[in-house]
Amino acid sequence: VGIAVTDGFTVTQTDATGKYELTTCQDTWYIYYTIPADCQVPINSYGQPVFFEKYVDGKSGYSFTLNKLPNGKETKFSLFCLADPQCKDSSHRNRFNNESVPDIKSHISTKGVPCYGVTLGDVVYSEGSRNCDAQMPYMRDHMAKSNIGMPIFQTMGNHDYSYFSSSKPISADATSSTYNMKAQRVFENVFGPIDYSWDRGDAHIV
Repeated sequence: VGIAVTDGFTVTQTDATGKYELTTCQDTWYIYYTIPADCQVPINSYGQPVFFEKYVDGKSGYSFTLNKLPNGKETKFSLFCLADPQCKDSSHRNRFNNESVPDIKSHISTKGVPCYGVTLGDVVYSEGSRNCDAQMPYMRDHMAKSNIGMPIFQTMGNHDYSYFSSSKPISADATSSTYNMKAQRVFENVFGPIDYSWDRGDAHIV
């Protein structure tokens, strides 16, 4: 009861039976929820936290299954903040995977408590008129729980938008009311919602 569910624009809460009602809008891309502190962080086939489902116009119901932590809410945990990986090509990605990932895993092994990670934006790097959208799936794989050792939540940075300009425009469409919305869709399709929250221990992480 009381779990927040949202489309990124409107928020509601589940009732005593776990049901909810939500009014969506033109820009809705996902339906998702706040992971409660006493529940496991679900992991999808890509090894990333999955608390969302892609919105489909006309679909009337979105159901989520939450699994309780075996020992209840965690009293202690470590949160790793990964600042600006900014990988722009395969050489950058290889350094991240072959140098940064082993360092992170080594540090995780010293903690002795559950560990979680969050990027602080700029997962990839764009420069001039070059998009680095193509690097996003690779970075998702490098930060898979099975590879890096903990769930990694992603934050969108200014380098993670699809590049657009007057000479290389993008257009709003039936599902994106502005070109700014359109520019974030590649990131969303790879990493999930860009505005969300989750609970661990006594912390509400936004």
